[in-house]
Amino acid sequence: MRQKSIVKQEELLVTGRSSLAIGDWGRAREQFEACLTQNRTAEALEGFSMACWWQNDADLVFKAREEAFQLYRERNDLRGAARMATWIASDYVDFRGELAIANGWRLRAWRLLQGLDPTPERGWLALIEGDVALLLEDNTEAARGFAQQVALCYLIYACERVRDYDRAAQWCQKMMEYTERFQCRFAQGVCQAHYGGVLIWRGKWDEAEVELSNATTELVATRPPWAAEGIVRLTELRRRQGRTEEAMELFSQASWHPLALQGLAEIALEQGDPIEAEDLLERLLRNVPSENKTQKVGALELLVRVYAIQGNHSKASEMLAVLQSICSVVPTRPVRAGTNFAAGVVACAAGDYDEARRRFEDAADLYERAGAPYETACSRIELASVLATLGRRNAATREAGLAVTALKNSGAANELRRAEAVMRHLQPPSHIEDAQPKARLTLTQREMDVLRLVAQGSGDKEIATSLTVSEHTVHRHIANILTKLAVPTRAAAVAHAARAGLL
Repeated sequence: MRQKSIVKQEELLVTGRSSLAIGDWGRAREQFEACLTQNRTAEALEGFSMACWWQNDADLVFKAREEAFQLYRERNDLRGAARMATWIASDYVDFRGELAIANGWRLRAWRLLQGLDPTPERGWLALIEGDVALLLEDNTEAARGFAQQVALCYLIYACERVRDYDRAAQWCQKMMEYTERFQCRFAQGVCQAHYGGVLIWRGKWDEAEVELSNATTELVATRPPWAAEGIVRLTELRRRQGRTEEAMELFSQASWHPLALQGLAEIALEQGDPIEAEDLLERLLRNVPSENKTQKVGALELLVRVYAIQGNHSKASEMLAVLQSICSVVPTRPVRAGTNFAAGVVACAAGDYDEARRRFEDAADLYERAGAPYETACSRIELASVLATLGRRNAATREAGLAVTALKNSGAANELRRAEAVMRHLQPPSHIEDAQPKARLTLTQREMDVLRLVAQGSGDKEIATSLTVSEHTVHRHIANILTKLAVPTRAAAVAHAARAGLL
């Protein structure tokens, strides 16, 4: 009778594992539960925990795996115990975001595997180590070492970081097919979050809204620690749509995330606070390992703009040089486009408008070829301003008009206002009853005072002393001037103001 019970239990284990292999999680759970009613073995508990894991039943996952770990230890099955310790470590990261406890279980797994021959358990543990190193600690060097041990490449993350969005989209689609087939909801949520980022880039904002909303809802329900992947990308969409207050509130929910810090810096710059933007970007870069160059690209691009607005040409050039060195290693079209845009900002700040024109032209062309309509339009706005400064009104009007059309179609409220401001400034004087007074009305009296001092060659400290205000206030006035005149740098603002009769 006992022999029949053992045979029956073995059959249930085999059929349970077969059900797991084909993704029939409900059937697998039933078979392992039936097995456990006869005898609570480590193998049955392990299989039961896997079925519960796929069904996102976290409480039962932890209970079953911890009991299985104890049973494996009691019979001195070191591999089995190490396997359970590895999965428990992963669970504490995925379900609860408790890294300290996860580290304890990972160390326990390593100790159990010491002295054993190479086993699959070593590979699984290395995979988990790499997962944490890359996705939570941004330690690409450590992740690379673990990846070599298990021959694993985090392709979607890698593609996104080098801005290879076409390839990222292809892998996202493949991954979503897999997660759909095996009903892996949380993995589908992570994948949807990254695919939503690709859709933002491609200008398909309505589709991005759906993917990111679904991803965030799914991850909050199944893997709360990973919900930030959806939140920060949905928030970036809000920022681009001009829904600034909503974006700031959402960014605060994941303020530790690099994309959140970068987004908040963008908002600070849009609101005329380059010092706050600088602080946020420096905070971001302090937490990015030195070898993780691709994650620095967005922050460096923004810092070039920040320093140009502040009139710090040497720092803007320094950031540009770092960006160019990264571009030489990662020459994807979007990275090259962003580097050209930054070079255009630096050239404009130096008063080299012909060089700025070439750089903004190249940025617009590269962004367009990469399928990024929002970035293309932003490049056209700067190009139009430079062309106007060079006296090429027809070309400037054409570029500004293209930007306005694209931004209207996308629903990018803030950038649309900038593009429309450029169009207004390009209108011939004959179309305006009194061009000079109306031009002056775009700036406050204090902004006019600041602009005149900038035109005289005064630095921020000199302007602050002359007007009896703080340097921070000077920075804010200059940021407002650049926004109102729709120009990228101080030099461009002076040139535009002179042409419009403001000085």
